[in-house]
Amino acid sequence: MTLRLATIADEDITTTIVSYEEQCKGWLAKTAKETDEGLIRVYAQFWQHLNIYAGIPKERIVLAFQYPIRHERGEFALT
Repeated sequence: MTLRLATIADEDITTTIVSYEEQCKGWLAKTAKETDEGLIRVYAQFWQHLNIYAGIPKERIVLAFQYPIRHERGEFALT
């Protein structure tokens, strides 16, 4: 996926809040399985993951459950 995303302009990439939630659950599951040095490594990777999402402008994150309603009203930006 990283290779495919590299070919797309940043302003053309969007995501959903559900994707973020699912990925966070996966990272939290990894932290539950690790100890000591492994846990430090997983937390460092989780930190990178959070920073990537923190850098996405909020208007490019779609609230999946609100999207159909907002789309019908002509609203696309998060509030």
